[in-house]
This record gives sequence, C-alpha cells and structure tokens, in this order.
Amino acid sequence: MPVTHLAQRLLSAAALALLLTGPAPYARADACAYASVSGGSGDDWAVAVAGGGICTPSPPPPTPKPPPPEPPEPKPPAPPKPPPTHPPAPPKPVPPAPPPPPAPQPPKPRPVRPVPPVPPEPAPPPPPAPVPPSPSATPPPRLRPIALPAYRKPPRKKPAPGLSTVTLTLLITVPAVIAVAVLRPRSS
Repeated sequence: MPVTHLAQRLLSAAALALLLTGPAPYARADACAYASVSGGSGDDWAVAVAGGGICTPSPPPPTPKPPPPEPPEPKPPAPPKPPPTHPPAPPKPVPPAPPPPPAPQPPKPRPVRPVPPVPPEPAPPPPPAPVPPSPSATPPPRLRPIALPAYRKPPRKKPAPGLSTVTLTLLITVPAVIAVAVLRPRSS
C-alpha cells in the first residue's frame, strides 16, 4: 500500500507542476478598446476608442480652446434719491447720565481671638520587649515528594489509505480554476 500512496502523491505533484509551468494557450481578441486621459493642466482631454482591427492607441485630436468670455455689459447708474419735501425733525434731547453710585465702604476688621497654646505631645510608649522563642515549638512540616504516574503518549491514528480530502479537493479545483481563467471570454 505505501508504494501506491507515494505514486499518487508524485503523480499529483507532477500534474500540478505541469499545469502551473506549462504555456497558456494563445487567446485572440475579437475586438479592441483603448482609452486615454490627459493629466496636464489647462488643455484636458479624454479619448475612448472601440472597434475591430489592430489595436493601437492614436493621439487624440487637438481640441480648440474656448473663446475668452465676453465682458458683461455695464449696469446703468441708479437714479438719484429725490430731495426731502419737509425739513427733518430735531433730534430728541439726551437725558443726563445718572450719578455713579457711591463707592462701597471697606468691611470692618473682625476682632482677633487669642489662640490657645498647643499642649506638648506625650512621649510615645516604649516598644514591647521581644518575646524569646519557646523551646517547645513544633518544627515546620517536611515536604514530601508525591509519586505521579509516568506520562504516556496517546497512540497515533493511522491515516486512511488513498488521497486525503485536501489533496483530492485541490486536484479537482485547481485545474478547473485555471481552465476558467484561461478560457473565459474577453470583454469587448
């Protein structure tokens, strides 16, 4: 069985290499299309050509410059306003400004209260004397090793004979994708 499996792998690798490195068939176009757009400032143009025959870009025809815009006609001057028929009314008298309010008087200072003297802080109590360890204290427990069972690797499953699902899928889809890419109709 291992020999046939190896042969299948070699055959699939050779087929894939042949498909990837082999020459692609020549595809003829039944129509030709060409488009060009200027990128300069000022004379902007765009040309699109489509049709059969030899496909070669040609320079666009020169476009005439638009004539300069005509200056607008001057507007007639506005008619003058008629003079008033009666004299204007005298302006109303302006009332006198109110006198400014008197400046606020500064606040009276508050009477100062005497601050009581701060009593001195009492001296901190002396630290307690350290307690000597008692001779009858129990020793800490000893660490004992724990026996663990030996690690056993789980047995590996044997692969099914024949092609794997991934290899079979690639053998079917890769040639189909390449054929579609090569044989698709060209846009006209």
